[in-house]
Amino acid sequence: METEITLYSVALPPDHNRQGQTDLKFGEACKDARSVGKETCEALYYHKQGGVCVKGRAMVFQKGAQASFGTYINGFAADTWRKYARLGPVCLRLTVLGRFRLRLMRMDLQGVHVRRQVLLQKELSGADGTREYTFPAQKASGGILYFQLQALDAGSSMEAAAYVTKLPSRMVRLVKLAAGICTYRREDFLKKNLQLLTDQLAQPDSMLFGHMEIFVADNGHTLKQMQRQFPSIHLFENPNLGGAAGFTRCMMEVWRICQRQKDAAFTHLLLMDDDVQLEWSSIEKTYALLRLLKPQYQDAFVAGAMLRADRLYLQEECGGIFGKYGNQPLQQGLDLRTARDCLKNAAAGYADYGAWWYCCFPVRLIRQFHFPLPLFIHGDDVEWGLRCKKPVIRMNGICVWHEPLEGKACASRVYYNLRNLLVCQALYGTRGAGVRMAALLWKQFFHDVFLYQYQSCRAGLAGVTDFLKGPSFFMQTDAAKLHQHLSAMQRPLRKLSRLRMEMVREIPWEEVHAAASYCPGYLERALKTLLCNGCFFPGKRTRFVPDGHISFAAAWRSRRLVCINEKQQRYEVRVCDRRQFLQLFCQTACTAARLITGFDRAAKAYRFGVQDLQTWEFWENYLGIDQEQSGETAP
Repeated sequence: METEITLYSVALPPDHNRQGQTDLKFGEACKDARSVGKETCEALYYHKQGGVCVKGRAMVFQKGAQASFGTYINGFAADTWRKYARLGPVCLRLTVLGRFRLRLMRMDLQGVHVRRQVLLQKELSGADGTREYTFPAQKASGGILYFQLQALDAGSSMEAAAYVTKLPSRMVRLVKLAAGICTYRREDFLKKNLQLLTDQLAQPDSMLFGHMEIFVADNGHTLKQMQRQFPSIHLFENPNLGGAAGFTRCMMEVWRICQRQKDAAFTHLLLMDDDVQLEWSSIEKTYALLRLLKPQYQDAFVAGAMLRADRLYLQEECGGIFGKYGNQPLQQGLDLRTARDCLKNAAAGYADYGAWWYCCFPVRLIRQFHFPLPLFIHGDDVEWGLRCKKPVIRMNGICVWHEPLEGKACASRVYYNLRNLLVCQALYGTRGAGVRMAALLWKQFFHDVFLYQYQSCRAGLAGVTDFLKGPSFFMQTDAAKLHQHLSAMQRPLRKLSRLRMEMVREIPWEEVHAAASYCPGYLERALKTLLCNGCFFPGKRTRFVPDGHISFAAAWRSRRLVCINEKQQRYEVRVCDRRQFLQLFCQTACTAARLITGFDRAAKAYRFGVQDLQTWEFWENYLGIDQEQSGETAP
């Protein structure tokens, strides 16, 4: 007996009436998105010629207008699906009103050029109702499959479209998803995501109806009222011990339910950040893929890409590689409006891990590999992915939109990035990691002191020192108090209106934007490093730069930096301090020497002692969970 499986529905962007409300993707939380333009958002969903507009769930055409769905979100990545999933013939299920010319298409890369091929052409009438059109199997074995519609009458509309396949029932797996979200006082973002998820899950015709539940770890203890609005979610308060603790709490609660309700157990856990913008078709694709996975990939992770919130079409990361000097994002900088970059992205190769802004894996892995390390933020997802060593599946259209990572530089993040990277290198790094990490410490030193971020430099040195204390540091340290101390090291930003009153009448935005895009060559960076970026040269210049990750070369010979956060309309003034430079230089030299000589000893301690940080008992005590709830539920 065959079963028809909906792989995913064709998604449409927000229509014009909702555009002002959602501001493309992020509403008030990402005002920069408004400068991108409506067409940029549309280009991820469809390309149009002529008069085409979205009204509700339908797409309405003027006569002669055309829409092509060979895009990042709606194109069918045949190579990826056929590599990981068991598929029958792939069909397009289409419902239209009016008259259209339909073309089933295929595109692939021939060198650097995009080749397009028409597989089937047919005229449609709304009187036909919902029909299915099969992509010819011999011609549709690879590349990206998609369809084009051209209206033959004015007012014709596409009401619904989806990619489907048929398989014997025995080849389709039973899948039940648990979505785990960790949040800390981001009620606006969380409310929008919960509204999207609960609305979709409540629809009887949804493929996930009855097959997905939502778990929320409330690290900020602010969501009791939200429980009344969303009574179907599992909400539990959690101490503010970072994203690692929040995601671990979701894993524990899901595992507990699986042990108590074996007949209705969850098969997979989908971890997501609270401050992302979701596309529902991403979850549809994930669910369908999990149902059809080939046996050799049934333990695989499904990782979602991160697209930027300020430039909605630009990919920041699609999986990552754990390299000798740190984590390397894959497929970064692709413009997903273009067919060429969509095809490049669809051909993505090996990845070591998927970040937990969107990452799905089998619940049974918890029994085998236990829980993440208590790294607070940054690196918990990397370490757990490296520990599990499972295939990481990435697919076009499985994604979230997130605030760009380079705008998040602060003292606490420098601490966690360095400390947690050292832990991962100790557990999974190769020979000579101590020397490489010392070189990375020096690189961080020069970046921080040349941009007058002296507190960030101190935080990085503290991260190295705490790493060298071994795994016992994590057991003996109050992580909440440590985070408060690190947060206090960062000077608060001031309102931009005060800058206009106290320093300048008009902010030189051209200078700020030029500093953001400034990318010096290797020789220039090397020369300015040797000359201490002009810190000891005479000069009185004040430079205006963005608050975030920029090249230190942009601050050459400046005595003062005015760092502007354009999004928050705030600023910070940093002043060159030669005494602090020399003090931190000596401290960095001593810390780097201790890192080189003590890394192997610390790495051995982590390899033999880290298991104590992964157990149910450790996390139960760490999170202060009532021990009466544990017992036989521990994996």
